Amino acid sequence: MSSGYKINKEIKVKAHKSEVWKALTTPELITHYLMGAHVLSDWKVGSKIVYQGNFNGIDFRDEGIIDILDFERRYQYSYWSKNHGTENKPENYVSISYMIMDDNDGVIIKLTQSNYKSEKIAKSMEYIWDLILGNLKMYLEEKQ
Repeated sequence: MSSGYKINKEIKVKAHKSEVWKALTTPELITHYLMGAHVLSDWKVGSKIVYQGNFNGIDFRDEGIIDILDFERRYQYSYWSKNHGTENKPENYVSISYMIMDDNDGVIIKLTQSNYKSEKIAKSMEYIWDLILGNLKMYLEEKQ
């Protein structure tokens, strides 16, 4: 999935890798920072994953496949969302990758999202990722 528009974000969080990993891969925790999303998956590489909820009055149901689960290092999945204005076909799936790296007094989370077909959707997702990553940081740091 190297075509289309791409988003790169990075945030520093004062938390342990284990706490970040749990927040990214535990449905009960995801709902705290990801706009109330409910997540369904058995958390295995190749398994289906579904994120569903409502954000600003817009229902979403994003579904995809877990591509990488590298414990406390990297989590990646590809998904399709009807809100992106594309057909549900593999070439229209967007890839999301979280990299977790140690830093002096916490961790750095690098997010990459790629394969957007529309610049407009990619730009709107820039705002949404700022919100999500800010919520994740706040959630993790309040737990400390």
